[in-house]
Amino acid sequence: MSTDPPLILTLLWIAWATQAVLSTHVVWFFSLRVRGRSRPVPDHDHPHAAVIMPVKGRDEHLQQTVEMLCRQDYDDYRVVIVVESQDDPAYAVVRDTLARFVDRRSDLLVSGTPVADEGPKTHNQICAMDHLLPDADDRDVWVFADSDAVPDNTWLTRMISPLCRKGRYGVTTGYRWLIPQDGDTANFWTQMASVINSSVACMFGQTWRNHAWGGSMALRVELARRGDLRNRFVGVLCEDYVLDRMARELGEKVRFVPQGLIASQARFTRRSFFEFAHRQYLFTRVYRPGLYWTALGLMLLYMAGFVSAWSYLAWVVLTQRPAMIGFPAVMAMIGFPAVMVLSVLVANHLRAWRRRCAIRHVFDEPVLDQLRAAMRWDRWGTVVWMTIHLLLVLRALCGRRLTWRGTRYRIPAPNRTQRLEG
Repeated sequence: MSTDPPLILTLLWIAWATQAVLSTHVVWFFSLRVRGRSRPVPDHDHPHAAVIMPVKGRDEHLQQTVEMLCRQDYDDYRVVIVVESQDDPAYAVVRDTLARFVDRRSDLLVSGTPVADEGPKTHNQICAMDHLLPDADDRDVWVFADSDAVPDNTWLTRMISPLCRKGRYGVTTGYRWLIPQDGDTANFWTQMASVINSSVACMFGQTWRNHAWGGSMALRVELARRGDLRNRFVGVLCEDYVLDRMARELGEKVRFVPQGLIASQARFTRRSFFEFAHRQYLFTRVYRPGLYWTALGLMLLYMAGFVSAWSYLAWVVLTQRPAMIGFPAVMAMIGFPAVMVLSVLVANHLRAWRRRCAIRHVFDEPVLDQLRAAMRWDRWGTVVWMTIHLLLVLRALCGRRLTWRGTRYRIPAPNRTQRLEG
């Protein structure tokens, strides 16, 4: 009687353990990147910058975001904020906040209501580009920001600096790190959002793995003109993957700026968590399907390895009696899968530890305190958040409808958006 596990299970467990080790390596590399220092903008290349931020509705941290955009340590820049209507509650907040910064050049634009086949965010961004393009120099830089992502005062300098290294990078990007808000650190769904988001954030690093994120990305006006970015935004709901694809088609690299990580305060209910996650993965499936299928395959591999290894060990312990087949035979049957399980557990702990080390170099102590519960889930509850993560990705496999800021949309094609009534 053979005591070896079936070959297919052996290969599956090897792939599972290899994936866990490689995932730890990716996070390790990410932690080294965030410890590095960004280079200053050269004195001979100090381009004019325009920070573009579309707004809709009154985000809890909108005023703070506008204030920080006006307090950047970069000298030559302007702030361009776009809202659909003066009746939007965000309009008064932005207007009053900008009025306090009389020395900072700024524009508050009203874009009007988008047509039925336009996304509200890209509609506002197109309005900003139309406003800027006539007077923009090719050497100028456009920097895109989100209203719910509050940057520090060095953010703009760090986003622009890599673009000043001639010929190396066409686009720079940061990313969000979801932080449970004060008073919400014990919320299960907020913790899950934080952990899952951190697993995505740590994939940034090597140029080929990077993609632009709309809440913190920058490019030269020359690239925007060459790639016809303005018209690429027409009819789309998600702008960052569109900009990312444009850069790749033109042979430009996307540079991840570790110091561009933004602590984004978050609070989720079960419903808002699933709406948010569904929107992110549906965008990925529609606008960058290769990345979506890769993510789905990796999560299926992890769960298949976990379930099969533990099920096999349980089967051996419960059904194979040492008195019947001998103790050495039982140990031979459980030895290899037990080693694979132990390898994955060790890799999970190392990955969580390195992720914790990484954020210590980016965020201050109050933010770390807000992340403690989420970091415990990262270390001890990998199978829990990976299961939820897999369900979220599988859910995006069906249909093309989503809810965003209370409005229902359908994405029939990457360059088409339909706003649904009711």
